[in-house]
Amino acid sequence: MPNRAVIDSRVTRVGWRHRPARTRRRGETVRGFAVVAIHLCAVGTSASLLPAADSIVVQRDGQSRTIQGEILDYTGTELKWRSSTGREETVPAAQVIRVRTEWTADQMQGDAQFDTGRFEDAAERYRAAQTAESRLWVKRQIAARLVACYRNLGQWQKAAELFLALIRNDAKTQYVDHIPLSWSSLEPDVRLAQAANEWVKDDDAPAGMLIGSSLLLSLGERGPAVAALERLGKRKLLDPRIAALADAQLWRTRLVASTSADLESWRQKIARMSSSIQAGPCYLLAQGLARHEQREEAAMMFLRGPLTRPVDRVLASEALLAGAAQLETMERQQDAAVVYRELVSDYGFSDAARQAEDRLRRLESSRSP
Repeated sequence: MPNRAVIDSRVTRVGWRHRPARTRRRGETVRGFAVVAIHLCAVGTSASLLPAADSIVVQRDGQSRTIQGEILDYTGTELKWRSSTGREETVPAAQVIRVRTEWTADQMQGDAQFDTGRFEDAAERYRAAQTAESRLWVKRQIAARLVACYRNLGQWQKAAELFLALIRNDAKTQYVDHIPLSWSSLEPDVRLAQAANEWVKDDDAPAGMLIGSSLLLSLGERGPAVAALERLGKRKLLDPRIAALADAQLWRTRLVASTSADLESWRQKIARMSSSIQAGPCYLLAQGLARHEQREEAAMMFLRGPLTRPVDRVLASEALLAGAAQLETMERQQDAAVVYRELVSDYGFSDAARQAEDRLRRLESSRSP
């Protein structure tokens, strides 16, 4: 699996944190998230937007080195760059450790707004960034961030259509962790169900089949969802990340009747997954553990998902709420209160944070003399 360049300075527990930005500034990408535009096509580069030299850290045979030049393209397969002398070379994406380049002020502001749960504002900034951006590889980054915004806003169809455009442009995309999958029930939505039913029929688009299946399971249409997931499971040469997520979606159909053997199998499968796609599977395993009254393990697994820094911040908030509830059942009220306070502080945009506030008040009143 290729290394991923995540945006600028430092990755927070969930989301992106950046320093204040001017019109354009340099930033370091480290494994994680990236951003682009809705329209994944190259446009003419104006002189004012020509990038300064990019810095690329690559590792091969245990040795790392830094390359200075201009990144021409960066996909899930390879990074193409040009030196100051005009020489063009290609580096396998799996060897790329870090990338430093320049981002627009709109993109940096969008990251900051995403970090605080202001997803509408972040999406607006990202759309502005895509208008100014000329580099195709950065446009893919912006598209991935927009997918995350739409997913967190519950705009499933918009998120799915944009992600499918992204993966059509780069079949081995670095941003599979941005795929808009549902891991719990949804309110009935006729238009979304119609779209999902179309996606699961397209055997030539595995990502669409996976997204559609997850949504149909959440909308109560189990039959076509399971059929599509089982077809995916039989595919040869399927992207292992898509295969792992498709398998995990099938766990949802077995949760109620899950056995101890099932839970152990799921635990082992999660251990083999990239940490960037573990949040949803961890959430399901935690539910299974809770059903088997393995409360301490359930709490740990609920809390583990958010530690993987998922871009699905709504799911992260729900996992924290469920983890705190498990702590309460074990009469670990102080530990539960710590998690509730984190929810209120870091996920104030979410329904889970509002429920956490209520539970905190209840805990505090129960301690009052």
